Amino acid sequence: MKRKLPMLSAWICGVVFLWSGAAFAQMKSLATAEAELAKMAHTILNSDSTDLKFELNKEFITRFTELLKQPESYGYEFDSLKTISRLRPADNSFRIFTWYIVDRPKDTYYGDYAHYYFGLVQRKYTDVSGKVHYLVIPLMEMERIPKGIESAVTDNYAWFGALYYAPRERPNVLAYDGSYYKLESKKGGVLEDGKETEQVITFVQGKYRGRQLKEVKKLSYSNQVRVKRKVRYYVLMGWNGWDHKANYKVLDIMTFDPEDSSRVVFGAPIIYFDQIPKARALFKYSDYAPFSLNTGSVKTGFLNLGRKDMVVYDHLAPPRNARSTDMYELGPDGSYDALSYYKRFGGYFEWYRDVEVADKFEGKRHKREMEKRQAFYAAQDSATFPDYNQLSSRKMARRARKANQREYKRQRKAAEEGIRESGLKIGEAKPEE
Repeated sequence: MKRKLPMLSAWICGVVFLWSGAAFAQMKSLATAEAELAKMAHTILNSDSTDLKFELNKEFITRFTELLKQPESYGYEFDSLKTISRLRPADNSFRIFTWYIVDRPKDTYYGDYAHYYFGLVQRKYTDVSGKVHYLVIPLMEMERIPKGIESAVTDNYAWFGALYYAPRERPNVLAYDGSYYKLESKKGGVLEDGKETEQVITFVQGKYRGRQLKEVKKLSYSNQVRVKRKVRYYVLMGWNGWDHKANYKVLDIMTFDPEDSSRVVFGAPIIYFDQIPKARALFKYSDYAPFSLNTGSVKTGFLNLGRKDMVVYDHLAPPRNARSTDMYELGPDGSYDALSYYKRFGGYFEWYRDVEVADKFEGKRHKREMEKRQAFYAAQDSATFPDYNQLSSRKMARRARKANQREYKRQRKAAEEGIRESGLKIGEAKPEE
């Protein structure tokens, strides 16, 4: 479990929105400032002292935030920040920077290795008068992940932290056009308590494969009207290192609040694995298993002659002979699933199981590699003796058998040393009192 950082979130908010910027009144050139930030970012990721990393991270956020407020920084790439993820969509409406800190325990090898994530969104915004603004919006990671996070629509103050990465062969964040319904009060209309109706955003509930979806409770006051508004969904793919046992990959939906230009909304109930939509897709998998979440061309239609770009990911399954309590041991089984976007009904993602990737070289090669890794991974379950005849090759079986033998010898040797150090003698009868 992550350790609590009591004042970190409040401190960052103060830096972004309240800091006067007097210390950077005479800012150095972008290249010089970038070089200094690059050294700090490298130390933040690689230092052995967790306390030093957090203290340095505060200064990094302060300086980087003020730098991003300068209009000339919007087109600057910051290529020297190798440990910082830097992404923008094709419409160039914003940039998102994400990075993380690893809390490495000093006194034990098997520590939690908790990951803490940080982010800044640089947004170019034009108001109704035509004036251009450059906003810097902080991303505040949740201290605890609540149940039902996959169905929750949050904002930049309750962010599921992740290091975002660009889709395969695409330099930009994925973007899709959709729509939503907004409840607005009619002219002169008031609620029973005398206050005007609050503006509430709801999402379209349409049909899914010919079946009517479960509808949310609709407000039907006589003084309200549902107004359809357009929205652009930005799809982010990210990695969360979590701890020494499991990792997460996340497919999150990002939008901007139309009423508050400094508020970023994460999640939208448009991802359908069944009839009840999810706001985001989370994939938890073993720290020792590779997992791919990316884009790809999928075969569709009659005789698989069609092609469509989708979000493609490895199908997760437990290793053979795994215990029911070891769900963190999930890994790829060699097959693929996909999420395909459709613009109808306001826009939504639909889940497809066991798809065939159209890219023959990448698809078949990746599938063979996943099958070998999964077989080797399943053979490492020390609680049971794997059936070596089921492995993909004799070479894999011999490798797994030797690995298990080495592990047994290591554990036995460690146990014998522990017994000798404790002064106990195996087989000696307990003396009578």
